[in-house]
Amino acid sequence: MDPVDAYRVELCAVEAVTNAIRHAYGNRAGDEVSVTVCIRDNKLEVEVADTGLAMLAAQVSQLSTGSDVFEFDARDRASLPIGGMGLQIMRESMDEVSYQSDGKVNRLLLSKRLSDQELDSVKNNVGARD
Repeated sequence: MDPVDAYRVELCAVEAVTNAIRHAYGNRAGDEVSVTVCIRDNKLEVEVADTGLAMLAAQVSQLSTGSDVFEFDARDRASLPIGGMGLQIMRESMDEVSYQSDGKVNRLLLSKRLSDQELDSVKNNVGARD
């Protein structure tokens, strides 16, 4: 994967895990956050799941519609947004972002399309380990 895209995927995964720890679990120690990575339908998919509090409807909406969280005056500290930057980073960096909660498990799915060359590289590397 292109190094810039790889960095973006990593940043988004870290943001998602951080949000689960911070918001779903209220920074409590001992709660589980699972991260699953797979290649499916020509996409790299990263699923971050937790069993804490579900995302608020406004946050789920921000994932699908975006926000103006990055429109602030960097010279004015009072204008810096308090939250929402991680969600916007995920929205802008990934090709697809979706969220589901069934009342027990919360799942955030981050997807990045892979080029044919990237897919061939994955297949060759996996085949070399079999």
